[in-house]
Amino acid sequence: MIRINSKPFPISQVQSGFQKFGFPVLTPPVSRSHMTSILQGLQFGMRCLAQLTATQYAVSVCSQSVKKHLTTINHGRIVVFCSLESPNDLKDVEKAALNLLRMENTDIKQKQDPVRLPIQRCEVAVVNVYVSGAQSQIMPSPSRQISNDLSVSVYSYHAKELIVKTIDLVKTHFTLKSTSVTNIPMKEEQSGGGSFNYDVELIHKADAHRDIIRSGHQLDSSGKEGNSKETGGGSGSRRSDTVMLRWSTPKSMTLDLHYCSSVYRVTPADVTSRPTICLINFVLSGKPVLLEQPRKANNSKLITHLLTCHGGGIFLHCIPGGRSCLDEPPSISEGWGGRVTDYRISDFSSLIQDNMLVPNTVERTKIPSQYPLQLAEANLERMTRHWPLVFSDTVAYSMVHELEPLLSIIHRPVISDPELDSCKEVIKSIQDKEEYSEPLPIPSSGTRTRGSSKRDEQYHLLWNELEVIASKYRQQSEQHRMLYDFISHAVSQSPSCQNTRALLEKKEEEMAAKSGGGGGASANNKTAKEEPAIAKTQSVTSNNKVKGMRSSPYPVPAKPVASLLSIWTTQLNAKAMQGRPEFRGRATQSNKAELYTFMKNGSDR
Repeated sequence: MIRINSKPFPISQVQSGFQKFGFPVLTPPVSRSHMTSILQGLQFGMRCLAQLTATQYAVSVCSQSVKKHLTTINHGRIVVFCSLESPNDLKDVEKAALNLLRMENTDIKQKQDPVRLPIQRCEVAVVNVYVSGAQSQIMPSPSRQISNDLSVSVYSYHAKELIVKTIDLVKTHFTLKSTSVTNIPMKEEQSGGGSFNYDVELIHKADAHRDIIRSGHQLDSSGKEGNSKETGGGSGSRRSDTVMLRWSTPKSMTLDLHYCSSVYRVTPADVTSRPTICLINFVLSGKPVLLEQPRKANNSKLITHLLTCHGGGIFLHCIPGGRSCLDEPPSISEGWGGRVTDYRISDFSSLIQDNMLVPNTVERTKIPSQYPLQLAEANLERMTRHWPLVFSDTVAYSMVHELEPLLSIIHRPVISDPELDSCKEVIKSIQDKEEYSEPLPIPSSGTRTRGSSKRDEQYHLLWNELEVIASKYRQQSEQHRMLYDFISHAVSQSPSCQNTRALLEKKEEEMAAKSGGGGGASANNKTAKEEPAIAKTQSVTSNNKVKGMRSSPYPVPAKPVASLLSIWTTQLNAKAMQGRPEFRGRATQSNKAELYTFMKNGSDR
């Protein structure tokens, strides 16, 4: 087994390790000495996995007060390269791995070794290698759970695919992705008499593609483009899971480097190929390379990454496709509320202060079932269930002094009986003001109503908003539900709400009479009347929506669906009215008309 640490691992040592095993042979060996070497490798891998890493050792030497806030885990993966003869050999490897894991954990617990840690979860990846002419009896399988702390995955590859598949395992283990730099211009030898484009595959952290995914651009992992002749990756052919980015030589790297949002170290997939060596030497000489992603929709180009060197290492800089995070933020007047004075800036500052995170001083044993972070998230969610961003979207928060302590108490997780009585007193005071026709103390800048019914409209909006706020907290506790019931009863008794409801019903009846819908319109009217007041008002996001909401606070019933016959009859009647008057006989229901009626009367007409 080969263990890769954070330190540089020379490739020559990897090659020498594979050379000791040699090539797989077609004739199986008579003895089972190859199983002995596999078991020895598994045992060595378990011992290495149990040893403390640098991070685990730093946690082990910490004080007890710090240890109880940290969680030390020991998970790992062991990759076994072997050439198995039959499925029975695979079962022997699984049993041996399980026995060795249990023996290692038991030995650590008995000896109380300070430099070793019990293995909590281990994954054994068995890579079965066979020559191209042979048929493998080992079928690949995904990860299978052998026990609570051991899982086994099986891979079966040809010998020529070993390098490429090993890179796949490394990418999975370390969460890596690959990027292929395409269309690299290179001059051929003088005898060639021309130049061709080459491709080089680079491996890096998967987060380097995060900006492309967030921007919604599709990752191009198709086949070769342009006049590509050779790929500098693994087996000599382009991989299907790599992201294709084109070469672009910048005139200056200063401006593009300022807009980079993240940087990642890269390494080539094939360090011995000629295109890779040329690209590495070009970047190490101090020349940057811009990488662009072609867009097939509008045939344009998008610069996504910058390849350059720092201190002898090659790094991949990510360039955001949209607005850079280092740019100046847009003006606040271009946002939600428009005017700066319309935003609830002071209320937002109070919200930040109430939800500020501080170090926890309470012992972990005294904390309830939730962690402090979960409690903070729940508190923020509870306080922002109804939080209008601007004053033009709210009436209640435009007159906070008149509604205190109702607005501050309703956000609490639990309401006591005295606090519930205080909230009821606030509701009663609003009812008294409405009874005496006192105008609400709303600033003129936040007033959104006009006309003679301005006062009734304000009370109507206030009652509906209070009911919406109470409805979002009625499931919090029993006192919250009682407060919601009290506010709902006050809304039903409000004169302004009754007047608005009566006016709306009158408009609905007029519309139903004009449309001549009959039963369909009456059914819609009945449905609109039975809807609760909570569904009649919702928080709006713009002044235009709020203004449209004032004239029609309730849903307008839809017109009855007209039949095809009625539509055709209406069109025929409209055309007939434009011509000469209709004959009297056709206008009657019996389709019969008596002619020369004047002769019966004896007149001379």
